[in-house]
Amino acid sequence: MAYAPSAVCSPSRVAIMVGDHTGRIKLRGNSEVAELVQESTLAHTLKNAGYRTGCFGKWGLGELRGGPWNHGFDEFLGQLEHKEAHVAFPSYLTHFSRPRHEIPTDPAAVRALRVPIQANVGKTFNEKNCPRKPNATCVYVNDVVRDAAFAFMLESSNNPFFVLWTPTYPHAGRYNEHDRFDLSGSPVGK
Repeated sequence: MAYAPSAVCSPSRVAIMVGDHTGRIKLRGNSEVAELVQESTLAHTLKNAGYRTGCFGKWGLGELRGGPWNHGFDEFLGQLEHKEAHVAFPSYLTHFSRPRHEIPTDPAAVRALRVPIQANVGKTFNEKNCPRKPNATCVYVNDVVRDAAFAFMLESSNNPFFVLWTPTYPHAGRYNEHDRFDLSGSPVGK
């Protein structure tokens, strides 16, 4: 099933997560400070019912209290911050897996969850210098999160599971040198 309750991404994800329409949620547009603060989410409900839960792709709803690990997800792989999701060939993704990882309680612990994408580290790619081909020297974020979501579904196929897959396809890719991020999360070139 696919559903988008809003014309922009953050309110859509919040509405789906809390099971309400956009007239009742507090978030109306995309914001660098968007944070999911509701205590009960769809993932919590399903996890409590015995489902294994995974989120793959763009989160953009907070890092600590608002992070996917505090909202019922057993597994997360993707771009944690809103601004990260505008980079199609990132140098890292954030990966959280319960029970392997402790729930992060400070920004340093969140940064420790970053996994480098070695092929992209220190480079700037776009569709012209990195076409999506099987033997490409770069790694496209949506291919990685799609493959992780499918692997999660296969691993979970004998039990109930829930996947929130939020690819970044609708976002305008930004490929300028100043829009690239290094492993610290700081913009490079500014």
